[in-house]
Amino acid sequence: MISAIILTSCLPAFAQPTESQFIDSLKKQSLALKGAEKVDCLNLLAREISSASNSNWKQKADSVYKFASMAYEESKKHDYRKGLASSLTNLALSEYLIGLDLRINKQNDDESNHGMEKYLSQSIPIAEQAVDHETLGNAYELWGDMLYQKSKSSDNDSRRQQEHLKNENLPAGFHEVLEVNQDNPTADNC
Repeated sequence: MISAIILTSCLPAFAQPTESQFIDSLKKQSLALKGAEKVDCLNLLAREISSASNSNWKQKADSVYKFASMAYEESKKHDYRKGLASSLTNLALSEYLIGLDLRINKQNDDESNHGMEKYLSQSIPIAEQAVDHETLGNAYELWGDMLYQKSKSSDNDSRRQQEHLKNENLPAGFHEVLEVNQDNPTADNC
């Protein structure tokens, strides 16, 4: 019984910091650090903010962009390739979050996909040169998400084109094929 009381009274000493406490701690640390350590801290901060439980995607995107941009500038100043690749991947991550917010609000996310592609196209070769497998994994994960979103967008573009073609002077049989594909959602999966 006494050991149970001692154990429960010690639990707060072993408690992990909350998400917001950890983010605040990284912000404070980043102010005191210099060079590669500062870049690594800023990049970690950007990643932690992106996965925080806050569901305000636009706010997350802005914060990720802010810290990733700081890491990018610091990386360039110190010619820190690993940090540069990671910051570019985090900039792509901010674009991903913007796109997520747009998709939730049923708005076009083509611009954010273009931004992701721009940053990732720069990040991946640098990460490969730096043999930074963690950044490569993060970059390829985002690249896959971007391609998936683009494929969904191109599917919608195809449907819009089909609708437009219906209005033109096409043979009657062609209209019937279009109608069958629209009435049968599994036809798109073939």
